[in-house]
Amino acid sequence: MEYIEILKKHGLELCDGAKMTKYKISIKNTLGGLEANDVFVPYDIVFRICQSTGTDLDDIPYFSEEEYSASDFLLNLLDLGQNVSNIKDFIGFLALLSIVLQDKHFSSTDYISMQKAAYEGLDKFCLPYYIQDGVIIPKGEKLFDDGLVIDVIEWLSKYPKTHALYLEGIQQYFNKNILVADTLRKSLEIFLQEFLSNSANLETNIPRIGEYLKNQSVENELRCMLTTLITHYKKYNDKKDKHHEASDPKLWEFLLYQTGLFIRMIITVKNAEV
Repeated sequence: MEYIEILKKHGLELCDGAKMTKYKISIKNTLGGLEANDVFVPYDIVFRICQSTGTDLDDIPYFSEEEYSASDFLLNLLDLGQNVSNIKDFIGFLALLSIVLQDKHFSSTDYISMQKAAYEGLDKFCLPYYIQDGVIIPKGEKLFDDGLVIDVIEWLSKYPKTHALYLEGIQQYFNKNILVADTLRKSLEIFLQEFLSNSANLETNIPRIGEYLKNQSVENELRCMLTTLITHYKKYNDKKDKHHEASDPKLWEFLLYQTGLFIRMIITVKNAEV
């Protein structure tokens, strides 16, 4: 299952209809200022995209039996789906957009304007995709997303308070919310409380989780590695909080994966208990 759909199953909507609609409107506004009627999309591509997005071919104006005006096709597709609410339709639109962006018939100025609106818009409206060389790519590294985000979300279903906070942190990460680092720290603190069945703060529970791992025959070097990393993780957040500083956005992905790694290691050991 695609990771965005898995997040949606857990109530986390990273690609909601409002964001998709705003993005499409921004593209429509850009198209309205371009002289692009000499740019054409082949019929077979139009047919395939109409099939994937549920668009009636009869509603798309054409200039020949074999080619469609790219700008008119895009504008009509936008008009037909103003309130797009599912990812499949949106991916269909991005697929068409990426095809148009690779067309060499745009003037250089128009081409740059379209690229700027398409690429920057995904980031501006916090949509979890980017377009590279005409290919639509979900943000994040799939290997890490599966192991350190998706698996952790699934496993945290047994720890409801942590589950809710961790999802909030992911939402903040995608929305570029400066509170993301603190929310992830809180999710780790609450996880240790739920896991150890206590209400102690993060600092107090660090040696306790080390003792748990020792009782599960985890080697000293690995126990110390985990507890030391969590200690520095806590110190980093404490320093930012003390000085009322926001964490550096380029480090948010690392903090997200690191939080998931801490939780994953502990739950993996728990699942191996005899």
